[in-house]
Amino acid sequence: MKMKKNSGFAPVLMLILLGSLIVLAGAGSYYLLKSAGKAPGGFRLPFPTASTVPTGTPEPISNSTDLDIIEAEINQTQVGSPDSDLKNLDSSAASL
Repeated sequence: MKMKKNSGFAPVLMLILLGSLIVLAGAGSYYLLKSAGKAPGGFRLPFPTASTVPTGTPEPISNSTDLDIIEAEINQTQVGSPDSDLKNLDSSAASL
C-alpha cells in the first residue's frame, strides 16, 4: 500500500497563506487610516506639567555625622499628610 507523503502540506500552506493575508490586510488598513488621519493615537504616558513639577531649589545634602545636626535636620523635614495625598488622587481619578 502506497502512503502519501505530502498529505499534510496543503493545509499547512493554506494556514500560512491565510495568516499572511490577515497580517497584510491589517497593515494595509492601518496605513490607510493613518494616512487619512483616523488611526488611533495609542496609549500615551502622562508627562509632568508645570503644575506637577516641583519648584524652588532643594537644600544641599548634609554629610554630617554629628547626632545633634542630624536630629535638627530630621526635625526640619516637612512631611505631607497621606490623607491629603489620597484625597488628591481620588479627585484626580474622579475627573477621568
